Amino acid sequence: MRYLSLFLLLLAGPAFAQPASTDQRTITVTGEGRSSLPPDQALARFSIVTSSQDPESGRQANAETASTVLNALRELGIADADLRLEQLRLGPKREYDAAKQQWNDVGFETTRTLVVTVRDIDDLPGAVASVVSNGGNRLEGVRYVLDNPAQGQAVALIEAVADARAKAELMAGALGAEVGVALTVREGTVATPRPQTVLEARALSDASAVPEAYAPGQLDVRASVTVTFALR
Repeated sequence: MRYLSLFLLLLAGPAFAQPASTDQRTITVTGEGRSSLPPDQALARFSIVTSSQDPESGRQANAETASTVLNALRELGIADADLRLEQLRLGPKREYDAAKQQWNDVGFETTRTLVVTVRDIDDLPGAVASVVSNGGNRLEGVRYVLDNPAQGQAVALIEAVADARAKAELMAGALGAEVGVALTVREGTVATPRPQTVLEARALSDASAVPEAYAPGQLDVRASVTVTFALR
């Protein structure tokens, strides 16, 4: 309850201060806290790559496959707002002739890259399997994220305050003093976790849908505070 009350003061503003007399002994310490949370969302990027002898037929074939893939994902309950076209490229396809040591144009290649937000981690293997079975042929990567890191930030801040007091008590004890009330509290860095990449770019196959390949692990939220305590 002591830490919760102090945390509520932290939320009221970036700093909490209590006037101190000029001759009062103080100690200033920095505390750090961490909260580990399981991710609750996944961002899957995949591409549909189509080869053709002319650009228009390749574009049309690619669009038809993309439509099939997107409809299959919608049938899994993924909303349109969670389906996004990231990039569409159309250009010559080139192959290297080792004998002649030169690159040759062998047609055209259309690449359409889509980003899917999967809001239930358990649905990720099934979503990838659906992409594979309906024509998606390249996985650009899968990243795990937190939809709302606020809960983790609150826990990390409380732990940071507790860490600051523990440090102050350790040093004060070495000086033969005791830690009193907190005079100032300043919030430092609150670091939300970067998206965690679990699968890198690769060609897709049925093996990509194995659930064990998607172990989500934990994401860390970190916080720091600087606290000045009175000494007595």
